[in-house]
Amino acid sequence: MRFFQICALALVVSFVASARAEAFPALQLDIVGGHYDPITQTIVSDGPDFTLVALLTPNPARNNLAEVLSSTYYISAAITPSVTPPGSGLGSFTWDGANYLVTEDMTYGTPPLELSGAAADPGDLGPHGIYPTYFAEFAFQFSAANRTISYNSALTPGGLTPTSATTGISYFATINLTTTLQGSNVLHFDLYDSYLQSCAKRGACALDEDIGMFAPFSHDAESENRVPEARSLLLMSTGLLVAGRLFRRPKNAD
Repeated sequence: MRFFQICALALVVSFVASARAEAFPALQLDIVGGHYDPITQTIVSDGPDFTLVALLTPNPARNNLAEVLSSTYYISAAITPSVTPPGSGLGSFTWDGANYLVTEDMTYGTPPLELSGAAADPGDLGPHGIYPTYFAEFAFQFSAANRTISYNSALTPGGLTPTSATTGISYFATINLTTTLQGSNVLHFDLYDSYLQSCAKRGACALDEDIGMFAPFSHDAESENRVPEARSLLLMSTGLLVAGRLFRRPKNAD
């Protein structure tokens, strides 16, 4: 009897895990031609020139479509590994053709940018191993004309499929980027919307924007790291060592 109970429990857990994996987060990031890194749980570009994709999947039961499409959304481009002040000369990147210097054209702290700057507060985006660091924040809106067949970017990276359908769809926005970063630095992207909190709630006498809804950290994106990874260097050195042994002339027997 206990065996069947364990099997039933396993089936339930498996079903729940599968349902969660197949769910479409309300907000996601993706990269055209990118791949998913299961270790960092991030979609990564396959080159320094790439197209970043923001995805919005409204919930008809909870969201007013006109309201969510008219809302303002934000993508933060943050330098990682974290860089602390002072920082400069780390390269640059273009955002839809506009050039930005790292870190001269960025702000140090934690998103979102507020009237009080980027000082950390309870309404900010979670650190998730990225913040505080230098970041730039870009505002945009989704267009009702840009629709794609809904997909989970963590399961199907690069799965953008534009469509004219009106059901089973998500809305998307694309940004063209080119990165020229120094050393092992990469750009990490977060997607979120914002809401206003009063000073009574914040304890600060200003109307500041804080994070409302955000893409799960498992659905963030990053530019590629052009510096060979340690494991890649290890594989290369191992290959050279093996090749050396294969071509080494054996000693003559006495």
